[in-house]
Amino acid sequence: MSKKIRSYEDLTDTQWKAALAKAKGLGHVHGANAAEWIIQESWGGRAGRNADSTAKAFLKGYEDGDPQVMDAYRGPDLSGEYSGDMTVNKLYPMLGLPDGFQDTDDFELAQEYEDGASESFYDTLVMSAKAYLSIMDNPRRPPKVLRFEKLVLLRSKPSGTEGWAIELYYWPQREEYITWTVGPGDERQSGHYFPERADAEEDFLRRK
Repeated sequence: MSKKIRSYEDLTDTQWKAALAKAKGLGHVHGANAAEWIIQESWGGRAGRNADSTAKAFLKGYEDGDPQVMDAYRGPDLSGEYSGDMTVNKLYPMLGLPDGFQDTDDFELAQEYEDGASESFYDTLVMSAKAYLSIMDNPRRPPKVLRFEKLVLLRSKPSGTEGWAIELYYWPQREEYITWTVGPGDERQSGHYFPERADAEEDFLRRK
């Protein structure tokens, strides 16, 4: 008869390490998703006329560790402060653990989730804000594509052809990622679509 799992003490070392990795991975996914919705409202497709100043203020506040900015841009956690938010009791079943699972005294699974969520949340915001501002500051290419409804710019880099760029987008409504080669007049070529961000990131880094 298999042993009934009630707490971390009932898991083997291999099972415990797998649970920690899964908690952090889940945090990464939730953190990136939360950031992408904030980007839409702040300097993405649904942003208003103050998108430039919003992106600049966020980056400065983040780099300075300004508590007001950090509090205004808060990633997912397990506080359950708002209805529908993640909680510890919701986390454990998502990791394949039973309701009422007993974590360590330091709540290591919960901490791994929150660390992963925070890392991904701020990394996504920072990359997007920097990419947005770099394109806005480029006088040779009006950033029309940034105004497309429903698309979130995540990363951008110059291509090997002068005036062209490689860009990575998230499409929230379809939960897909897109890489494009974008020209000076916003012409887009070689669009590749990916269900997973890791695959899109790999394609983005590979393109030149």
